[in-house]
Amino acid sequence: MVIIESYNFSELDVKSQVEIHMKTNIMITAAGGGAVTSMFLPDKASLILYYDSLGTNGNPKRKNGHPARLDWDYFNNMAYVKTSWLPIEGMEEELEVLRGLVEVEVEIFKTFGEEL
Repeated sequence: MVIIESYNFSELDVKSQVEIHMKTNIMITAAGGGAVTSMFLPDKASLILYYDSLGTNGNPKRKNGHPARLDWDYFNNMAYVKTSWLPIEGMEEELEVLRGLVEVEVEIFKTFGEEL
């Protein structure tokens, strides 16, 4: 059985965020401060991060042409989690990519279950 839940972490205290992450197999979020509690994902979980590839951080006046990559090393070195990165620009057009990625991760959990 697959259960999909949606949260606005800015409305939750840190303890609640950590508890949610500890029982999550696939987390989809935007890179940045709100994604930091992903460090509490369980072993073999999947983390799908959307990042700003233009370097605007949502503010067109800030555009420097380079994405903020402060999170890249941090999340890519969490060896117990499978991390995938998708650009936030064109997100609507690329929903098929996200869907395919999630389907693969769900199949892995369904196939291997307790072995993971």
